[in-house]
Amino acid sequence: MLPISLHFIRPMLCVTKKEILRYMEQGHFEWREDASNMDSTYKRNAIRHDLVPVMTGLAGSEEALYRCHLQSCQ
Repeated sequence: MLPISLHFIRPMLCVTKKEILRYMEQGHFEWREDASNMDSTYKRNAIRHDLVPVMTGLAGSEEALYRCHLQSCQ
């Protein structure tokens, strides 16, 4: 079996939910929430709902957490 290489493009990784909601309000878009997004049995949701708020509090703000992320990627 050949190894599979996956490349992900996440163009909105640096955009906060607050910014997305503001953009949607300006464009008269309706927010839709997938029911699975609130289910913390999925690791991605546990990270989003439990870990990220703690890390944001430690960093001081979402922007500071993002800057820490950018620095760690270098």
